[in-house]
Amino acid sequence: MGLSQTRKILSVIIAALVAVATLALILSFVIGNTVTSIAFLDRVMIRGELVSACEEQLDLKYTALEAETGIPKRVFDRAKSDYKVEDSLKSELSKVFNNEEPTPYSETMVDYFTKLCTEFLDGSEIKYDEENIKQTARKAAQIYNDTVGFHNTENATERLSTLKNRCSKAMLVSVMLIFIGLLMLMIIYAEKKKGVTYALSGVAGGAAGAMLTAITCSVFKVWNKIVVYPDAFGGAVRKAVNICTMLTVPAGAVICIGSCIAIFIIIRKLEKKNERAIVV
Repeated sequence: MGLSQTRKILSVIIAALVAVATLALILSFVIGNTVTSIAFLDRVMIRGELVSACEEQLDLKYTALEAETGIPKRVFDRAKSDYKVEDSLKSELSKVFNNEEPTPYSETMVDYFTKLCTEFLDGSEIKYDEENIKQTARKAAQIYNDTVGFHNTENATERLSTLKNRCSKAMLVSVMLIFIGLLMLMIIYAEKKKGVTYALSGVAGGAAGAMLTAITCSVFKVWNKIVVYPDAFGGAVRKAVNICTMLTVPAGAVICIGSCIAIFIIIRKLEKKNERAIVV
């Protein structure tokens, strides 16, 4: 095997390693800036569908509480204006990322509902038992908590933190590997542009691999396998993962197309250089 053939095989191997590093870089970058980002989740999850679903659940549960206690649903509905569902959801999401206890249920909420109930009963001149009203207030606060609060998030908080750290490390390692691969290719070739071409081929291949991975996940709808309760929250989580997956496609496409254009330009320059050398 000649030196030229050995160099070509070595170049292909390095380009393949660059491709793997590029694939890892794109995936870790997208994941690190989407499903592990509170800003992204706030924009994607805490929006119309989830808020509407939670408000519908509150309507159903407070209607049932009205039938049980005789206190009109409109009394409990005040909570949706005084403690807006969207604001409560955002606060709960923030607590998850800050590793705080994520629950809107508290004695403050119990006191709040107690005040609403007593104001209505006093205004209607209806006699009541304070302990019964306290129990009703606790039920109303618990309903709000069960509907709007994030529950059993201890593992989620830890997993999000771990995933974010791993994504950061993966990006750093990937960048280092791509740089080392490029450096090795430029050492192998006296004509540096040839080495750059192999490196760009690896980058283009890795970007195409990221696109293919995202498209495959999209075809099989892998996010539908994610189960989170209540279902309103599960739908929001699946939506976030879906968007994360789809963002990988344009990210990979931009890098792949950019690399291919750069390769084409370099090859054209090398061809023109060879043509001038032949003419001379």
